[in-house]
Amino acid sequence: MVARLRRREPDDRQIGAILLSAGAITDPELARALLVQKERGGRLGEILASLGCVSEEDVLRARGLQLGVDSIRLSGFSLDLGLLAGLPLEFLGKRRLLPLRLCGNGVEVAAADPMREEDLQFLGHYYRRPVDARLASAKEILVALTLLARRYGDRVPDRRGEERLPPRPPRQYFFETGSRSGSWRRGRGSRWLLAALLLVLWAVVSNRLIFAWVERQRDGEARETRGAPAESGEIDKARGR
Repeated sequence: MVARLRRREPDDRQIGAILLSAGAITDPELARALLVQKERGGRLGEILASLGCVSEEDVLRARGLQLGVDSIRLSGFSLDLGLLAGLPLEFLGKRRLLPLRLCGNGVEVAAADPMREEDLQFLGHYYRRPVDARLASAKEILVALTLLARRYGDRVPDRRGEERLPPRPPRQYFFETGSRSGSWRRGRGSRWLLAALLLVLWAVVSNRLIFAWVERQRDGEARETRGAPAESGEIDKARGR
């Protein structure tokens, strides 16, 4: 079975130029992102999204225009569980693939890299149907697979029905697949929790230090106040002599 892409005429421009021509970003924002890319490396679209210049959905659409492939958002999407039955979720996570639904005589599949034809060829042979690949966010694919792994384990049982993905996945569901063990690891959620704990600890320590400093200042003022009358009495005695 041959994988078929929903192809349009690909756009050979860089993703920054596509976003700029669409009015999604400005020239100063693009220049800033290019400077960050030069210093740190990374993909320009991800850098623009991290800087808050553009949304991840806009970056996904621009990349789809660049490749000439239709893009899709998975939030709120209803998955056909029958297509997932028997497929190892760990394999799908490593390949960043997610079978979605039957579409005509073919199978619609979300792929983070729809140009990697060997993965789509494998799914085509598995289903004995043509595969329609659509570009999707790797993060959203991993979120969906993580939710399925939590509910069904390593494999979805052979059953009919649909699994509706949450419209806005919470941050603690952002997981990534371990490269060696293949187990599902917590990603951003644990880092945010650690940052919050460190912030609380810093607040407690700083409050105690400030309280101790204020107490020392009060003790010093009290000592000066008690010593002032004694000193004035000694001066008067000296004058009387």
